Amino acid sequence: MDSPLLTVITLSYNHQAFIRQCIEGVLAQEITFPMEYIIHDDASTDGTVEILCEYQARHPDLIRLILQPENQFSKGIYPMNRVLPLARGRYIALCEGDDYWTNPRKLQAQVDYLEAHPATLFCTTRYRRTRLDDEGLEEALLPHLFDAYANSAGLVPLNRHWSYHADWFTQTLTAMMRREALPSPGEIAAFSAFYDAQRYYIMLMRGQGVCLPLVSGVYRQHAGGIYAGQASLDRFHRNVQTFEELWGYTRDPLFLYAHARNALRLRRAGQGHLASPSLARLYPRNLHMLLLACIRFLYLRLRRGFA
Repeated sequence: MDSPLLTVITLSYNHQAFIRQCIEGVLAQEITFPMEYIIHDDASTDGTVEILCEYQARHPDLIRLILQPENQFSKGIYPMNRVLPLARGRYIALCEGDDYWTNPRKLQAQVDYLEAHPATLFCTTRYRRTRLDDEGLEEALLPHLFDAYANSAGLVPLNRHWSYHADWFTQTLTAMMRREALPSPGEIAAFSAFYDAQRYYIMLMRGQGVCLPLVSGVYRQHAGGIYAGQASLDRFHRNVQTFEELWGYTRDPLFLYAHARNALRLRRAGQGHLASPSLARLYPRNLHMLLLACIRFLYLRLRRGFA
């Protein structure tokens, strides 16, 4: 096999009901360059591994399997941080096992754009969203999320000053990144836990991103996702810690706003004590920055509403 220009990565965990659709979306891509496909399974117990082995046997020169004997996420290890260093491609595309691609030109369009725009560190695309309870695709997401921020060419410039915080333009299933732009092990080690929120922001601290106008896939919301083992309160607690660390690392006031929102969610659920140590560390000395962040966030929402 030629050295791959692109590495596609899928994380799976108990995705028996969805993983075939995810893999088929990757296999259906119409590309003119060599690629490799790494699938990491975090010790699934529902038959996902058998499906992965079936596809790997059919495509041994394309698919590389990483099968964990014990669940890594439950140990506080985010699998993506282990898989990314194994990628050999110049570019890296992501699609988690419960999502799927619908546009066979997705990868070619993104590689073409990154090849033609060397200053762009990563690009995403538009997407649609579905919920497990009815599998109906949400049509309103596209104009609501993207059109308000697009320029005359239909592109959404991604930067850390406004679009990063305005909405989630960096949905994992749509992302393609330059491998050399990824955060270093030292940058990852600066955080107690490292997720996509840190990854994209750190890339935007040293470059730019863009969201392309094509619709490339479907993000599935359901109770069996990668983070299903964490209850909502656990996620809010984790987010409080994450946004405190991001504030300390970047001094971006909007991370204080995100921190305060998650702390408020814990308080409303009667678990305010989980956020109390973090709140004591940040306030009142940063209260003026939080007020500034609230004004900035209101501006972002008003801009979307008037577009």
